[in-house]
Amino acid sequence: MFEFGVHGRSDDSGRIRVIGRCFSGPILVGSVFSRMRRYLGDEPLSEAHVKLEVVEIEAYRRRLDAMDSGLTGALVLKGQVPDALDDGWVLGG
Repeated sequence: MFEFGVHGRSDDSGRIRVIGRCFSGPILVGSVFSRMRRYLGDEPLSEAHVKLEVVEIEAYRRRLDAMDSGLTGALVLKGQVPDALDDGWVLGG
C-alpha cells in the first residue's frame, strides 16, 4: 500500500502534476492510484475511486524511479483526474 498527500496541483500541457508528500511508500513510476480520500477540510465528497498512473516522479529537481515515505516532490499522473483533486486529498493504491 502506498499513499501520497496532495498539497497542490498544476495542469501543464495536458499533464497533471501534483505536489505533496509520500505518506507511505515507496511509490514507483508505473504505480496506479485507485482511490482518493479527503484528509483536510469538509467536502461533501469524502472518498472516490480513481485510476491514475504515475508516469514521472520529481524531487529536488531530479527525476526519480521511486519516492520513499516522507519524501516531498511532484508526481505526473495519467488518467481521468477529478477536478476536486487538489490540496487536502490523499491518493492511495
